[in-house]
Parts: sequence; structure tokens; C-alpha cells
Amino acid sequence: MYRNTIGYRWFSGFNTVLLAAIAVLCILPLIHVAAVSFSSSSAAMANQVYFWPVGFSAEAYARTLANPLFLRSLLLSTERTVAGTVLSMVLTVSAAFVLSRPFAGRAFYSWFFCVHDAVQRRPDPDLSGRDEA
Repeated sequence: MYRNTIGYRWFSGFNTVLLAAIAVLCILPLIHVAAVSFSSSSAAMANQVYFWPVGFSAEAYARTLANPLFLRSLLLSTERTVAGTVLSMVLTVSAAFVLSRPFAGRAFYSWFFCVHDAVQRRPDPDLSGRDEA
């Protein structure tokens, strides 16, 4: 069995270490942002915060949650997300049901949905960061 070979064990060990390192590199910035958000403003401004809050304070969260514009924005974002998800699921399931049945023009519509999906997923050139001036 190939799992007992020395090459497989080396690869498995190297793969585990590499993926663990990548996971740590992805998580550390999130921990830093959370530590800064729970630190006092003076410690954050003085760059004294690394991975643990300095002068623990939840004042930023209290001020944000007390702002009625934030709560309104949060509600609006939630409504749009739920409505968009429901509408997308209804349309996708409906199209999948129709395309699962044989009918004239089925190949064209299948091709159309695949091409449309590929075109919709292309990167937006306006968001590439290139200055065209």
C-alpha cells in the first residue's frame, strides 16, 4: 500500500506543516484586528497592540451599536442578503428543474446559462487598481 512508503509520509508531513503555516498566516491578521478593536484608543493609536488587547475596552462597539444609522444599515444589508438569496435559489432551482427535462432548445439554454455564468464571474476591470488616466 502506498501510504506506508517513506515518500508518502514525507509528503504528508510537509503538506501538514505547509497548510498549518498558511492557516496561521491567514488567522493572525484577524486576531490582530480583534485585539485592536478591543483595546483602548490610546493603546491602539500608539501601536502598542499586537495579538492581545491592551487596556481592554468595548467602547468602539458600544458607540457603533448606539448609532441608529449603523443599525439601519445592518437591517437593510440583512434584508437584501436574504431577499437576494431567496430569489437566486428560486430562479436557480426553477431553471435546473426545467433544464433537467428534455425539450426542444435545451442544449442552447444550457449553453446560455453556462456562458452567462462564466461571463458574470470574470473580474471587473474597474476594480483592478490600474489608473487609466
